[in-house]
Amino acid sequence: NQPEDLTKAIELCNLALENDIKTYSESHPNVATTRNNLAGALKARSQPEDLTKAIELYNLALASNIKTYSESHPDVATTRNNLASALEARNQSGDSAKAIELYNLALESDIKTYSESHSNVARIRNNLASTLKTRNQPRDLSKAIELYNLALESGIQTYSESHPNVATTRNNLAGALKARSQPKDLTKAIELYNLALASNIKTYSESHPNV
Repeated sequence: NQPEDLTKAIELCNLALENDIKTYSESHPNVATTRNNLAGALKARSQPEDLTKAIELYNLALASNIKTYSESHPDVATTRNNLASALEARNQSGDSAKAIELYNLALESDIKTYSESHSNVARIRNNLASTLKTRNQPRDLSKAIELYNLALESGIQTYSESHPNVATTRNNLAGALKARSQPKDLTKAIELYNLALASNIKTYSESHPNV
């Protein structure tokens, strides 16, 4: 996304939000959707004040969706995932812990709504694992590795051994194993990096940034 495109998108989303609040009400599902969209554009621009505003909007959308639907509705899980991602990006004191709490709630909900092997579940597992990995504590790294393994297994079932999503998860899992650095972790990490590398070369080319 180009900066000018994001600025324009934010301007349009603000106008749409203003219009939706006038047309419907603060708690209408359309308003929650527009808040999600505006928050997503602000998060993509990623200035500190943008992230804080995005978090505020996601919180409003989340409260509205819980009231409109229920704690276990897919839209609630999606908004929790989005809010957690914005908190992780802002990375102020307490943001990481709150993001982990939200990812866990979204994960629990999506497993009930879909299944263990659904792509939404794999995505949230990847996000949760990534946040745990950045904390770099032994227990968090072990949990991240467990989640990456589940996401990898699911990704192979959903896509194929050679799919780019599978290569990305292998890279992520390898990074967590490397960070934990217990016996056999580095050997396993090297194996995963090699598989991801071979897959990316096949999918893209030797000169692609992912390679």
